[in-house]
Order: sequence, then C-alpha cells, then structure tokens
Amino acid sequence: MSSSHEEAVRQYHPDLQKAVSSPTFLEKQNQILVLYERARLAGGELILPLRQIFDPNIVRSGGGACAGYVLKWSGDILTGQAPFGIPLDAPAYDKVIPELVSLEGAVENYTSVHCVEVTSIISDLQDCQGDFRRAKLMRGEHQISLNKNSDTFFAQNLIPNEMARDLVERAQQAPGRVYEIALRAHILPFFGGHAAGFYQDGQGNYHYVDANLGWFRFPNATAFHTWFPEIFNLIYSNQYVSYELTSYGGAPSPDQEWGDTMSFLPELDPMIGIISLFSLMWSMGIFVMQILTLLISRYCSSPQPPETPESTPLMTP
Repeated sequence: MSSSHEEAVRQYHPDLQKAVSSPTFLEKQNQILVLYERARLAGGELILPLRQIFDPNIVRSGGGACAGYVLKWSGDILTGQAPFGIPLDAPAYDKVIPELVSLEGAVENYTSVHCVEVTSIISDLQDCQGDFRRAKLMRGEHQISLNKNSDTFFAQNLIPNEMARDLVERAQQAPGRVYEIALRAHILPFFGGHAAGFYQDGQGNYHYVDANLGWFRFPNATAFHTWFPEIFNLIYSNQYVSYELTSYGGAPSPDQEWGDTMSFLPELDPMIGIISLFSLMWSMGIFVMQILTLLISRYCSSPQPPETPESTPLMTP
C-alpha cells in the first residue's frame, strides 16, 4: 500500500481514524453491498459504484465532494455528454465488488469500490456549493448549463416513501430537468448535510447518484419506490431529517430568478424547528463549556510563583 496514498486518505477527513476505530465502520460499508443487491431485486441496476470516503484526492474538496459529483453528473447530462464518460443507457456494472475486511485493504484496493476519482472540476463544483457566482474555476460548459437555469423551489420533512413519490412526480411534471437533493441534518450529532442527484431520462428510466453509494438506474417508478427507502434503512438511518430540491435545466419558474433560494426552516414542521433550535443551543453550550474547561485547565497547570514564608517579627525585650 502506498504510504502517501494512505496518508492522503487519512488527512482529508479528520474523523476518519475515529470512524474506522468503530467496530461498525466496515460493517456499514459492507451494508452498501446489501443495498446493491436490493436494487437488483427491485428491478434496478448499479451503473457505477462510488465510495468517496476512500478517494485520495478528496483533500481538494476539504473532506467531501458529494455536491461536486452531483453537479458534474447533472452538467454532463444537460450538455448532452455521458456522465463521468458513461452513457445513460450503459449496461449494468458487472465487475465483482469485494466485501471490505480491513481498512488497509479498502485503501489499497479502493478503485474496486470507487470508480470515479475527484477531479479538479468536481472539486470546483463542490467548492461553489451550488452558488455559481462564487465559483472561481468553473469550466464554461458547466457554467452555462447550471448557472442560468437553476431553480431551488422546495423543502420538506424527510419521509423516505413520500420523498420517493415526490421525486418521481416532479420529474414527470418537468421532463428534462435534473434534480439535486440536499439532505439536511439538524439533530445532534449529525449537523451538516449531504447531496445526491435524480433524473428521469427520455426512455422513462429513473437515475439516482450518491457519492457515498454509486449511480443507480431503475426502469420504472415502482422499482425506484421499492428501493429508495432502503437507503435510509441501511445507510442513513436517523441521520437526516429533511431535504431540499434544486432542479437544473429548462426555464426557471416565472416567479423566481436564478440564484434565489427559499427559506428552509420555516417550511419544516414546528416540532422539527423546536428540536433544531434546542440542538443548536445545546451544541453552543457544549462549545462554551469546552472553552471554559480548557482555560481553567491551562490556568491550573501553569506554574505558580513559590510562596515566600512570612517573616517572624523579632521579639524585643
């Protein structure tokens, strides 16, 4: 195993050592193989396996490139190119995907589970995080296809079955648009989010891409509905509480200009909003306590000047 490769993988993600020290890390990674099998049983196909966590180039994107992958995939579709060089109607991935038995083996053989490395454009797209006016190194064709026709329009609590139905209905109502799914986490310890992509092609197939899992294709809505909740049962259980959709391609809705974003929290269920606020306050409280503890420990451990004994007054007769 290349020491520079291993070092790069460990460097990009400060929590990787902590993650792999958990006895469930490899088990969770191998659950993805179960997800692949359930896609097959539902009538779908795996087009391309992806596991960005093992990508040595991910350091370019500061620890994650999920949005970069989705936006590159979307841009390729909208400009008539084969996403990641693979046509939408490509046959299913037919190579053996091994079960991971050790971190060392996973790092050494990462190309067997992760088939598209982070490139400079994926990194650029990740950095702009959907705000293309901030992108400094955008390639022209992606800038044109994604810059002028984006429309962020919806957010809702995450219930997998309803989310699958929502994605299919919107794809059917607006053919030719590609959807970026922003999964939101607002409950400790999962502050943050994740991005995935969705598209219905001209043949009626439904495509789903996720940099943690891969690119999947389903022949009809029933197959996609059957499989989609398994992502949250097997991989993202209790991790994300809501989602937001951004579509690209075609004309933006008449009441919304490019670059506008809708407020997110007001559309959530009030109870989710209360939980989110409480979680934020709790997190801030923990942060403040950690700072105070650090300051106190440093003060207590700093050397103190030696005490000078009190002088005994001389006794006078």
